[in-house]
Amino acid sequence: LQKGDRFFWKMTTRSAKDSWYYKEQNLFASILSSGVKPVRTPLRKCEASSAVDVVSAMAGSSRVSSDCESYLQWNVKEQSKNPLKIVIQHWVEFPEEMEFRCFAFNGKITAINQLCWSSYIEYLDKYPAFQQQILDAIMALHEVVKEHLPWQNYIMDVIYHKDKDCAQICEFNPWGPYSCTGSQLF
Repeated sequence: LQKGDRFFWKMTTRSAKDSWYYKEQNLFASILSSGVKPVRTPLRKCEASSAVDVVSAMAGSSRVSSDCESYLQWNVKEQSKNPLKIVIQHWVEFPEEMEFRCFAFNGKITAINQLCWSSYIEYLDKYPAFQQQILDAIMALHEVVKEHLPWQNYIMDVIYHKDKDCAQICEFNPWGPYSCTGSQLF
């Protein structure tokens, strides 16, 4: 990454997508858009371009606070705990309806659901052949990465690229006891 590049970040447990930092930026941007040129485009959830963005988002996130508190309270042997870290990767633009959450149990994907749960995306429901394309791309990706993961039970968030007919990992999270990852519909 170069100075000023936008990047995705999260804790090893989960992201800070609930952070007030992102909500406030959008509010201020809408107020300023009445004729004043904004200093920069507001960041999307879990997007950052500096350490200040990351720390500010962490401070404004109930999810991060809860995960850190839970981590300190878990009654698990220290050598068995997954360490809390910040994970950073290049930012990727994608339509939000193309992000999917995959649930793996014992190293096998058992369920997949769309992460854009707030909207009904008709074309995803209407075309079984397109659904199969997405499923095939996700399963192909999973075959490549599953041997390299430190867990048997995990959540894999995936972005499907229609134009390339391929899936890309957005993030991995442990799943099960002592994890903070939500199960969405499952």
